[in-house]
Amino acid sequence: MNSHKQLQFLGLMENPACQDDVFCRPTDPMFNPKLVVTGFATEGQVLESLRRYIQRRLYVVKSLCYLYADIQNLSEVRVDIIELVLEGMKTFPTALGIQMAATACLYNLTKGSLSNKIHPNWLRKIVECTLVSMENFPNQLQLQKNALLTLCSDRMLQDVSFNRYHCAELVMNSLMIFDDPAMNRMSVAICSILAARISTVETSNLGAKTDYMNRLLDIVKTKKDQGDVDIMMKFTLSALWNLTDESPKTCGVFLKLGGLELFLSVLNVRIF
Repeated sequence: MNSHKQLQFLGLMENPACQDDVFCRPTDPMFNPKLVVTGFATEGQVLESLRRYIQRRLYVVKSLCYLYADIQNLSEVRVDIIELVLEGMKTFPTALGIQMAATACLYNLTKGSLSNKIHPNWLRKIVECTLVSMENFPNQLQLQKNALLTLCSDRMLQDVSFNRYHCAELVMNSLMIFDDPAMNRMSVAICSILAARISTVETSNLGAKTDYMNRLLDIVKTKKDQGDVDIMMKFTLSALWNLTDESPKTCGVFLKLGGLELFLSVLNVRIF
């Protein structure tokens, strides 16, 4: 490095040389704080890779995978990272690898109390990109799970402005496709909240879809037969309540599919 003192940038993405102390440790006598390095050895190198190579699909997906490992236990909000992740998602909306890694990163960037510290405008952008990803890859279990983990937040669902009806549709579609207990629990929780936040017309349109109603009633029946009064059962009942409230159209579908008889049988079960 002594022979290249004017060097300002060094691209070492996917090159193990990026791990050398001269590029990673400020205490190294050869370390140059003015030298910009891309690579995978430090968070700074990974973020610089995302900035520099945002148009290169392979580099973006690799950078996001490295980033995911670096942000497992954040204690502070990192809007700078959120911005880079969203840029990658917008640049490659149909690249599965990028969307998979990006949705996982978004969850780590917003989970727990972090979302309470993020401005609603950024949360809105996160939700919008997450919904696009869900829509583009409806059959990808892990991606859908990543998205549900991000969306399943009171802060996201209640304090942020976005297309709640579209979100409810995508979440219900996920509930229809997958039979994963953790995913289904998040799906009904999200739907129970969204159903109370959309218009009566939207509620009717959503609840009147026979497949959706059948799926929710099937969950209630299964839980009743198992004698399992858990949080999923309660969220499902809440979702059905909100969907049928002031909606004759939805109530008609509910009655046609045997919802009244099912609920009467639920009331007769001793554990309830």
